Amino acid sequence: MKRLSILWSSSFLFSFSIKFFDYGFVHLELFIFHVFLFRALDVSHSSVAFVLLVLDFGL
Repeated sequence: MKRLSILWSSSFLFSFSIKFFDYGFVHLELFIFHVFLFRALDVSHSSVAFVLLVLDFGL
């Protein structure tokens, strides 16, 4: 399950960094910070992760 979580976060990091490149590096850094935060806290609930990602790019 942890390997799936790491794979999920790395694939989303790649897709969001390309898709939202115009938003600037502040949003990308927030996203990277939350990805590492999810991994450090071992958050496995994808709905919580998705909500925070939407909030990151909605700022």
